[in-house]
Amino acid sequence: MQQGTVEQVDDGDACFSCSSEKNTAQAIVAALVKLPEQTKNRIVYLQDFTSTQQELVAEISRQTGKKFTVTVVNGQELVKRKQAEGSAGDEFANYALVSLAIVSGSRYGTLFGEEYGCEIMTEKLGLRKVTLADEVADALRRLQSNGRQVVISNS
Repeated sequence: MQQGTVEQVDDGDACFSCSSEKNTAQAIVAALVKLPEQTKNRIVYLQDFTSTQQELVAEISRQTGKKFTVTVVNGQELVKRKQAEGSAGDEFANYALVSLAIVSGSRYGTLFGEEYGCEIMTEKLGLRKVTLADEVADALRRLQSNGRQVVISNS
């Protein structure tokens, strides 16, 4: 994004589940302390909000006032290329495959909810409500505090 370009996988409208780092950490503590019997020996699903690649880029654009050029990448071709790179010893190719699985949402199983057989426990664990706008603002503040030049618009 530094140069104002974004690679979008396929149409960019696959919805995926998102959880903040802070809520994830607090969920671990709450699961162990507050609801140990309800969370024992099971997957604890969290979801602060859902998003798409398009929504994420739009929110970053809104908060920074910067417009991005979007380059569309074919997801199936990207998977094949990254699998080949991983097989050839590129350990970073697997990170791309994990990211692809996440942003591809329901296509690869990273969208949670009752309709997918997942009980989302965010509220039961007493976690604070977080939105896409909150998380983008937090990420931009962190970038600024690390010395990166980021302009945040107040619109």
